[in-house]
Amino acid sequence: MLPVGYILKEKYKILGHIASGGFGNTYLAVTIANNVRVAVKEFFIKNINGYDDNHQVVVYNKNNQELFQKQMKKFFNEAQTQACINNLHVVNVTESFLCNQTAYYVMEFVDGQTLAQVIKTNGKPLDNDKAIDIFLQVIDALFAIHKKGILHLDIKPSNIMVDRMGTAKIIDFGTAKVAHGGSDTISTFTPAYAPMEVHQQRPDAIGPWTDIYSLGATLYYIITAKRPPQETDIVDLGEKAFSFNDNTDEMTRRLIVWMMKPARKERPQNVTEILKFMETGVLPRSREDEDHTMLHGEDSPFATVYNDSNEGQQQTVVQGGGHGRIGDEVNAKTKKSHTGCWVFIILTLITAAVGYYLYDRGVIDKWFTKQKQEVVVNDDSIQEINDSVNQERIKLEQEINYYDAMHSLLDEMKEKVERAQTEEEIDSLSKELDEKWNETNRLYDGVELTDYHQNTLVKIMEELEKQIQEKLQTIQEEELLSILPIDDDSSSSIDEDNDTEIDVDTLEQQPVTEDDELDNVIDDLLF
Repeated sequence: MLPVGYILKEKYKILGHIASGGFGNTYLAVTIANNVRVAVKEFFIKNINGYDDNHQVVVYNKNNQELFQKQMKKFFNEAQTQACINNLHVVNVTESFLCNQTAYYVMEFVDGQTLAQVIKTNGKPLDNDKAIDIFLQVIDALFAIHKKGILHLDIKPSNIMVDRMGTAKIIDFGTAKVAHGGSDTISTFTPAYAPMEVHQQRPDAIGPWTDIYSLGATLYYIITAKRPPQETDIVDLGEKAFSFNDNTDEMTRRLIVWMMKPARKERPQNVTEILKFMETGVLPRSREDEDHTMLHGEDSPFATVYNDSNEGQQQTVVQGGGHGRIGDEVNAKTKKSHTGCWVFIILTLITAAVGYYLYDRGVIDKWFTKQKQEVVVNDDSIQEINDSVNQERIKLEQEINYYDAMHSLLDEMKEKVERAQTEEEIDSLSKELDEKWNETNRLYDGVELTDYHQNTLVKIMEELEKQIQEKLQTIQEEELLSILPIDDDSSSSIDEDNDTEIDVDTLEQQPVTEDDELDNVIDDLLF
């Protein structure tokens, strides 16, 4: 691992090690520019990677090089996914980059503990009010995540941080994926917090309800300090599989049981349904007979809409002498219902008669034969789909290579500017940057950067321009000081009265106003 004091990318000083997992190491660091603490995650595959003497990440076995590169791209995707979610309860990612032959991304540092650590440290569950407070904060984060069309897929106590102010933040998007964005299986999950569709590796069945199951299991853990029941036990025992504490209120018990339903359609379909239940205490009726439609609207790409067959039903509570009027309306509706049934029966009989007539005449057989003749398996179509997938993969690789080339160029220029000694060298570096920048653009002509990568490069470019201006100012001041006439009596650095050296730093700390000219300031300091 990186040692304490190591300077990463000339921007971050490593202060210590926070944690390690199968695919990375996380460090506590501080920004050199403004002394702000951050968390830095390093891509590192346990048992595959190691370090050389210069702290470069190496792949022990060359046969694993392709695996390393593939997983590193997923690591970058994790950073991009997390960076695009702007929510108080999701840890903010500020930068991602390549260094030491691996990838890194930088996050805000959360000064606190995970929920798992909180329960372990306290040795007891959270009280009901505190647990619900944290639960509502995570609900807010999930709404923001799902609104972006993203599924976290690893909600659990060890992936939720709580800082010293009691603010909860979701971390670790290593398993996250864009909903309905592919058929990849979910490679890692925690059994006690994963629902059946994850255990069965069914990407087509996952959705917001998958994260909701995991959140229900997390809520169960923090209010009981007990491992959530296995899904098989819930199937066999129902509510008896849960072992709630005596002080857990009825509303929370019902909420957890609902969120952890084994059948995904019986769970809340989005966080809005959860909030509605917490407000009213009423669970939605069974969805077995309802028309279930997934909409991708502006409020949430997972907004679930149900056609309520009771929408026009009369209220049972009335005032005064309204009972007779309601009875009449009910009778009228009943008559309409009976009429509708007779119409349906008649239409069904007519349709059956027409169908039999067409079948008897052979018309239906001829139609089906024609349809079969028209349906032809086209290998070319399959090849077109495969080509399209390959093109998307190549496009993604080109985008990453384009970003890496630009990033490396800017890093190279920053190092050269730091070493420059004259204005001529700075001018030469500016021309070199323009030439290489244009050359890289020509090389990747037609390749478009993602918004995240584009914004990152813009920030680095702004830092480089600021560095160039500061370097030019330093060079100009040094050149001006070197040509100023120095009087012999005042040039000595030794105070003749007490034979001690003059503190030059003290002289340089004299206040300077914006209206002072540089020459006057230097005169005041030296003469």
